[in-house]
Amino acid sequence: MLAVRLSVSKAMGRRGKKNAVSAIKEMITESQRRDTSPVSLASSRTSSLGRTFQTCSQELEKKVGDFVQAEGKSKLELEKKEEELNKSKQEPEKKVREFVQAEEKLKQQLEEKEEELKKSQQELAKKAKELVQAEEKCFVKLKTKEKEIQKSYKNVQELKRALSKKEEELEKQNEKVVKHEKLVAVLEERLECPVCLDIPTTGPIYTCSNGHCICSACYQGKASNCPVCRTRMFESISMVAAAVVANIDHRCRHEGCLERLPVELKEEHRRVCAFRPVTCPALRCNAKVAYSLLVDHLLNHCKESASKEHGMWDMKNSSETYPFIYSTNKEEEGNSSSIRVMTMMWRSKYFFLTVQKMAGSLWNIYVQMLGTREECRRYRVTITVEEKEKGLVETSCRPPHPIYEEFQDIQGLVVNDDAMKDMAVKHQNGKDVFYVKLKFETI
Repeated sequence: MLAVRLSVSKAMGRRGKKNAVSAIKEMITESQRRDTSPVSLASSRTSSLGRTFQTCSQELEKKVGDFVQAEGKSKLELEKKEEELNKSKQEPEKKVREFVQAEEKLKQQLEEKEEELKKSQQELAKKAKELVQAEEKCFVKLKTKEKEIQKSYKNVQELKRALSKKEEELEKQNEKVVKHEKLVAVLEERLECPVCLDIPTTGPIYTCSNGHCICSACYQGKASNCPVCRTRMFESISMVAAAVVANIDHRCRHEGCLERLPVELKEEHRRVCAFRPVTCPALRCNAKVAYSLLVDHLLNHCKESASKEHGMWDMKNSSETYPFIYSTNKEEEGNSSSIRVMTMMWRSKYFFLTVQKMAGSLWNIYVQMLGTREECRRYRVTITVEEKEKGLVETSCRPPHPIYEEFQDIQGLVVNDDAMKDMAVKHQNGKDVFYVKLKFETI
């Protein structure tokens, strides 16, 4: 059997898988020719050979199948290897192309960078040139400034010397002023009238034999005695005192004012002095207040001022309307107990509105201004009381009244009580009110 199998294998190896069956048949035929034994031996050998042939056929078919499968796998692996080889051949070519392209891009970028570098070098050279030029200009300017500083230093030194001279002169002048003030103080002390304790501003100035001066207003005649030394006065007039009074600067008499003026300007200053006393515009107050402190008095101190409770009215427009309560109380006639003075501002000027119920069933409405009589003449105030539905109107247009030093009766818009009653209307609070319209103008 082993010999048959080896023969079959050799036959397959020599002739190939397609002629393997025919080779086996030939081997069987050859073995039959060689065998010259009897029929029984032939039959046994034939049956044995048949079994061997059958087994070999089965193994041969199995081997052929395995060989076919192995050959197919080999072909597939060979094809894969060929594909991989082809791919491996293509990848280097692709890498080479990519490398060439990258090399070209790098060359282009290098060229661009070289151009940019050249431009940068050119710009740098230009900047360096400009910097050198600017440095030269700065150097020239610095030299010029140094010369100017040196010149200024010389000027400062000269100014210091001049200033030191001026300071010396000023010190001397201050010494003279101090001496002059001391002299004036001594003269004022000598010239002060012992009766009214004031310094005369006009002559004649009378004097006793001991040199005591008395102003003309306090002089009692030649038979009177000196109020200081009690000697007879006679009619002695001091020409020296009159000359001193006419040539010294006099202090303002108003409390708080520090002004000193020649005698010819003293009266004019007295009329416009910010510390001159004026009468409070509230009818029941009558307090004497410094002109510059009147607004503060009305806003913070005066009990008869409505602005102390409600504040000052700042008029944004030139025309405003204000409500007032109409009162029928007879006890309020002649005073302002029910309607107090109102403080208002228009164009940085202070005005004061008073609504007064006078005796005789009359209402008096007027406006005062914090200013001189000349300043008041530059303004016009129109006061109007009206009731549009009934067509009733009362109006007055005139300059505001100045604030006086002494109380004075002021007549403004005078309205009969019956007319005022007809113009009064019911307010939301249930009280009768009338409306006063104020219109301010400049001339």
